[in-house]
Amino acid sequence: MADTAVALASANVQLVALKVISRLCRVIEKTCASPTPTLEQHLMWDDIAILARYLLMLSFNNSLDVASHLPYLFHIVTLLVHTGPVSLRASIHGLVINLIHSLCTCTKPSFGETQRILRLSLDEFSLPKFYLLFGISKVKSAAVTAFRSNCRHVDRTFGNLTADNEPMPLASF
Repeated sequence: MADTAVALASANVQLVALKVISRLCRVIEKTCASPTPTLEQHLMWDDIAILARYLLMLSFNNSLDVASHLPYLFHIVTLLVHTGPVSLRASIHGLVINLIHSLCTCTKPSFGETQRILRLSLDEFSLPKFYLLFGISKVKSAAVTAFRSNCRHVDRTFGNLTADNEPMPLASF
């Protein structure tokens, strides 16, 4: 399905990007109507995880129209960082890398001196020491992990997180 969305985006980037981003924002917004201790325990979690993976697939070749949707994309990243199974956390890491890369390569708007800072950020986020911020410090390759199939889900009845969820020390902030 994500491949189909990417193919559709090749014909109309703005429309597909807007639809997926707005859908994910609406699903996340619905979670506040019936809060749970963690986002992974919410009934909407599966939809959130699927749409986040769509964002990753669309983020390649700037099929998200990053310059137009940057505030929404980073809002989504902020809400989903260090959340879910390791494959989704690696997907969010990949999404951030792709967003920064899109900003580095886009011609409009022009960033001037900010372009250099974006390139440095791109290099930094690719370093394993930044993996801790995304909860993927124990993986060898974030890119491989992002596309790994993960069949383990949250046990909603007891609130147990997946076995691969690593704690984030407060010093990481």
